[in-house]
Amino acid sequence: MPSLPNTSSYLADFLIDHTKSILDFYEPTAFDLKGGFFQNFRDDGSVFDPVSRHLVSSTRFVFNYSEAYRRGYGAHYRDWAIHGLNYLLEEHFVAGTKHFAWMIGKNTKDKSALAYGHAFVVLAGAHALRAGIELGQDCLDYGYEVLEEYFFEPQWVAYADERSVDLRSISPYRGQNANMHACECLISAYHATKRNHYLSRAAELARRFAGELPDHLASMCLFKVNTGCREQEVCRLKWEWEVVIPELNTSVFIIPDEYVKNGDPRLVILNRVAQSVVDGQRGSHTEYVFTFKGKPVSNINNNGWKAARKRAGLTQARLHDLKHTFGRRLRAAGVPNETRKVLLGHRNGDITTHYSAPELQELLEAANRVCEQKSGKTPALVVLREKAVAA
Repeated sequence: MPSLPNTSSYLADFLIDHTKSILDFYEPTAFDLKGGFFQNFRDDGSVFDPVSRHLVSSTRFVFNYSEAYRRGYGAHYRDWAIHGLNYLLEEHFVAGTKHFAWMIGKNTKDKSALAYGHAFVVLAGAHALRAGIELGQDCLDYGYEVLEEYFFEPQWVAYADERSVDLRSISPYRGQNANMHACECLISAYHATKRNHYLSRAAELARRFAGELPDHLASMCLFKVNTGCREQEVCRLKWEWEVVIPELNTSVFIIPDEYVKNGDPRLVILNRVAQSVVDGQRGSHTEYVFTFKGKPVSNINNNGWKAARKRAGLTQARLHDLKHTFGRRLRAAGVPNETRKVLLGHRNGDITTHYSAPELQELLEAANRVCEQKSGKTPALVVLREKAVAA
């Protein structure tokens, strides 16, 4: 992997420069004198839709400009943050129900109430407060009150994802995405106010959504949902099947045909999440990637999985749903059907041919779309069949 100078000052300078480049991109055109900020930009910074406003984007602008002011990047950012807060409280805020509308536009106003959006209202308010902007307290209070009164379900120790426009009906789905963002936002609320109830709720969510599965099963499930591997492909995964691709600063796994359900060798592309899981297992066992107490795991769908599923209120969830989830995420990210087939290990007969680095790069970039990161540049020919057979 490419090395970086191992100094905190280098990383700090990099992050500061990156932050300023983002601020510079939006600076000329983002501010809407009529209220809020424009949100839809072309690559050259021009606005292509001046009216559509999404709650998360509206709150993110408040976060950005509150932090920009707090960190000394410009005194005018204080006024910009207040401008964004006023837009949230005057335009996104629905007076009758006291929740925040998900989407605002010229011809539509989607007043749906989503926990995800209200978590970001809390985040915006908290960071405005940390910047010394008292108006942030209103956003924080309104956002948190809606989350607690209308979304939190104590029997599940979790926030439901969505309520109807009138807040009378609630979705039975309690997703990790909304709840872990809520966890992040509540931690920010604690830092802004030093009120312990925010931190207590954040800790409950963290335990609920990050601590249900035993560590070894959590790693296996995280790998499965980021590669689309079948249960036994994960359980039997061996280090000797790993093929390092130095040209792309990554590695792949080639699972021999006798271990694959369809009888073809399976190419497993590792996106950045799957790669981090694999790297975390290195050194724990000489033969198998995933083990428990020094022995390979015979199956994931065991008592630990079933108990965690019950505690999470997801008794209908199947282990195989993790593979389907990966496929759906790929499709939602716009990955073409043929590429999805390769990533999901569907029978195609192409794995026994040579893959060039650009072809592998295309697969890697597609797999990384589900975690919004791309990788790899250097063209080179990589012969996978011979490496797999040698293993």
